[in-house]
Amino acid sequence: MKMEANNIEEVIQGLDTIITKAKDTNSRVGFFAALYRQVTLKIEQRISAGQFDNNVRMNEFATRFANRYFNALDAYRKGDKLPKAWKVTLEATEQTDLIIVQHLLLGINAHVNFDLGIATAQTSPGNELPSLRADFDRLNDILS
Repeated sequence: MKMEANNIEEVIQGLDTIITKAKDTNSRVGFFAALYRQVTLKIEQRISAGQFDNNVRMNEFATRFANRYFNALDAYRKGDKLPKAWKVTLEATEQTDLIIVQHLLLGINAHVNFDLGIATAQTSPGNELPSLRADFDRLNDILS
């Protein structure tokens, strides 16, 4: 079942689905998804409260960013080719000798260091990029 969110509410639903399936199957895939869900909830709350300069764009950004994760997870489950950062991260979920924080750091690494720049450039291409700065900094505040 391929997940593709159209908005941040669907992102949260998709993460809920991943977490539920992970619990049902005792899969370590759920660790990163649970952390990601908590961050996404905070972003959704701030969008709903109108706390970004461009709330519509931030909804699009968060959705596009999450879809990169969903696509990587889908490719992994199907045995399709996927970016190496995600391949290493998702293969590690099959290892039982890693602690939870290692799974979280692998997921953060793949998602932030690989997906974030791509989602940013797709959401605010070319000359639009500087206009994203203030809202991007607000996202960093949420993460910290």
